Amino acid sequence: MDFFKPEMLQWTAAVIVPGFVAMRVYDLLVPAARRDWSKSILDLLVYGGINFALWFWWTDGLVSAGRAHRWWFGLAALGVLVFSPALLGALAVWARQWKVWRGRMLHPFPTAWDSFFSRGTECWVLVHLKDGSLVGGRFTESSFASAFPNDRDLYIREAWTIGDDGKFAERVLDSLGVWISAKDCELMEFFESPIEATHGEQGQAAEGR
Repeated sequence: MDFFKPEMLQWTAAVIVPGFVAMRVYDLLVPAARRDWSKSILDLLVYGGINFALWFWWTDGLVSAGRAHRWWFGLAALGVLVFSPALLGALAVWARQWKVWRGRMLHPFPTAWDSFFSRGTECWVLVHLKDGSLVGGRFTESSFASAFPNDRDLYIREAWTIGDDGKFAERVLDSLGVWISAKDCELMEFFESPIEATHGEQGQAAEGR
């Protein structure tokens, strides 16, 4: 079999390209170590094969239409080779987070840190440092949390002073935010409202490492 014939190259591209696109979209949505593509050939073929199976019934019609309508062929090919596998990669991430599979399938996010901050939830963060001091503020859309496999750190755009009672006292004026390394943290607490942030009482906590 001559794999370099135009017909074979077309069929190969119809599987390899969508598989690559699907996996790249998946990697963009889920924090992960840099992928070794030499060990991901099977996954690539699976994604590409699924996408090809979804559109196989339309392949002959697409090629025939392309001979007469090049613009239509280009748009259709873009949809089949790019948009469809991109959606497939996104669906794979969503499916692995579906509650139905909880306990039956591994969660796509490698750490609780990545899972929480991937939601983009605005909240109040109270950080207990290893030296016993407290820092924190409001985690907004202008804030940032690192993702695996990078070291965990946190940038809180809206910094607040913390009172002796462990409550948020007042916003630090003229501050551009505060950067915190998880290595320096003993505990992080997350609150929906600053009123709830009473030291040692309510809130969901995540241990910093």
